[in-house]
Amino acid sequence: MRTFSIKYFLAAVIAAVLLPRVCRAADYNMEDYKPDTNGAGFYVEAVPPATQFTAASYFDVLTAPGVPQTLEVEVRSERKQDMLVRVEIGDAYTNPNGLICYDAFGKATQDQGLRLSDMVDFETRIVSVPAGNSVRIPINILPPAEPFAGEVLGGLTFTPVVRMGTQAETEQSSGVRNVFAYSLAVLLRGSAQPVSPRIEGGQAYAAEDQGLHKLFYPVRNTAAATLRASRLNMQVFAHNQDAPVFEVQDMLVKMAPQSQTDLQFYLPGNLPLTPGDYRVWTTVDNGEECWRFESPLTVGQ
Repeated sequence: MRTFSIKYFLAAVIAAVLLPRVCRAADYNMEDYKPDTNGAGFYVEAVPPATQFTAASYFDVLTAPGVPQTLEVEVRSERKQDMLVRVEIGDAYTNPNGLICYDAFGKATQDQGLRLSDMVDFETRIVSVPAGNSVRIPINILPPAEPFAGEVLGGLTFTPVVRMGTQAETEQSSGVRNVFAYSLAVLLRGSAQPVSPRIEGGQAYAAEDQGLHKLFYPVRNTAAATLRASRLNMQVFAHNQDAPVFEVQDMLVKMAPQSQTDLQFYLPGNLPLTPGDYRVWTTVDNGEECWRFESPLTVGQ
């Protein structure tokens, strides 16, 4: 018997102490800028508002129906020259590795309910940050007039950029170029009452993806609540067999509110499953509730 274990880890870095100065989106034509590949050299930090619900380093804010409020993010540059940072807003989504992403690059997988982008008056903008100094960026929040239960989750992404046709562009690093960006989560709560996630499982399937053999398992969080750090375990059994042919142990998973994704699992040795019928047992445990699913799986020739 050959089994396979997978573990995923997520780390976030946010820090700084900043001073106010803001540039608006109207000051810039976004098409004139491209990512800066000379490293990060800056930090971002959420300025906790009076409505901050927890001591989290990101925004975890309690809202009131129809009552606007302004959040502030501070950006500090550690560079010796002035820099430009593009600021974008995005809705949270769950990626195929079972992680919540807050960046503006992914496609949100929310299929119902409120979105952060519907509650924030904010346009993508370029912010000028003086060398060794700071700026403060306001984020205007306008909750709906009707009360809502649960959580709305998204985030802000900060990417250093350079203006094309300038000296800064010619000084970009050569060879392999990495683009650094920070994502800062924004969680809005409709009330102080907790709401629990609801997880549903789908139909497992096997497929080749860009030359890699994978097993996929669709999951959906139907509640307006974040599935926080949970453990997924999976066993795949061939027809009439008691020993698993594939196994995932204690994979860390999280899910954005009201999101869905097809979780992906790499098959060992990049070898496809033998054609035939299988059954897939999956559990997701967040320490308070354990969801159990069984799915048939048929692998064709």
